[in-house]
Amino acid sequence: MTCECTTTLCQPHQDSFKEILGDIPDRLATMAVSITKQSVTGGQGGKPTNDDDRPLPVNLGAAEANHALRAELVTFIGRVQHCLQEQPHDKSMRGVTLWAVKLMPRIAAHPESVTWYTNVYKAYTRTTKAIDTPPERVRAGTCPDCWTTLYTHEGKDSVTCKPCDETYSVAELRESTLERLRNHQDTAANVIRVLNVAKVPLKLKKLTYWADAGHVLTTTDDRGRIYRVGDVMDAYEKLAAQ
Repeated sequence: MTCECTTTLCQPHQDSFKEILGDIPDRLATMAVSITKQSVTGGQGGKPTNDDDRPLPVNLGAAEANHALRAELVTFIGRVQHCLQEQPHDKSMRGVTLWAVKLMPRIAAHPESVTWYTNVYKAYTRTTKAIDTPPERVRAGTCPDCWTTLYTHEGKDSVTCKPCDETYSVAELRESTLERLRNHQDTAANVIRVLNVAKVPLKLKKLTYWADAGHVLTTTDDRGRIYRVGDVMDAYEKLAAQ
């Protein structure tokens, strides 16, 4: 954590939590594809040299990350039901996560909220390393009403949120999502992902160079060097052309 969250969850982390919850149903569905992806781990030229080098029928890393995220989500939902004495009407994955998003003000005020967020965040971030998203499917942004993460095909001008049945401009959605995340703080790799979604073509090497040169202020925590999205955006607008 990079703020002073102790017994309550600050607004930037509430927004981050809602984004994660909104994306979890699609993330788990995509992980199901990643789990069945196979790769050869040994042998010259990518060819297996013996039985130990042959691909397994499942991607174990993706399977473990998928299980960890599901387990943390179940634990979180169970604690929310117990502590807040609330029950979701829709028991589907999408229904449960949207239910939690709507309860975020109460969740954030609970003494366990920081622990809930941290555990779900770590499990969600772990899946990012194992995910295998189809190349034609790109993230358009987040629905401003229900926080569902919206995906579309490259080149499309609009995207529809199925839970809300609302259609949004992809350009405006990306701009509003990025503006809302200006105060979000994260590792360089995750900040780069946020900016790349908004079509800001910043590379990790360039960002770390700017930080080393003092153009971008950073803090540190147990994850390493931490960046604020807004500071990186400002640096990009000022330095990208140089």
